[in-house]
Amino acid sequence: MSKYQLQQDSPDDFPCDGFGKTKSVDGSELMKVWIRVRKDSQIPEFDAVTELKFYVEGFANYQACHSKLAEMCNEMGGMFIDDLQKLRDRDVFAMVGSSVAPQDIYPIPLLKALKKAVIDYFRK
Repeated sequence: MSKYQLQQDSPDDFPCDGFGKTKSVDGSELMKVWIRVRKDSQIPEFDAVTELKFYVEGFANYQACHSKLAEMCNEMGGMFIDDLQKLRDRDVFAMVGSSVAPQDIYPIPLLKALKKAVIDYFRK
């Protein structure tokens, strides 16, 4: 399990700037993402997501891409919101690399939840 994956559905000790969630097509799997944003610019697109936490139900075998993106946000100084909005599934495949089997990488739910968290950030 990743150190960025939350054990509970609603983190009380992680005040967030944005929240997003998505479900699988059949509704059996759930992905939730919480982000914290560093607001140090006058242009909102250049604010950076510096902390990302996630909670999953049912996406257990797709942890690689979730953990890698969380690691990039949390340990590498953050990612600009503009860059996060431009992420595609092929970018997540490239981030994870060849260390994980392709069938274990499923970035679409993560990207949907992440983009919803960014939208939620802009609404606040």
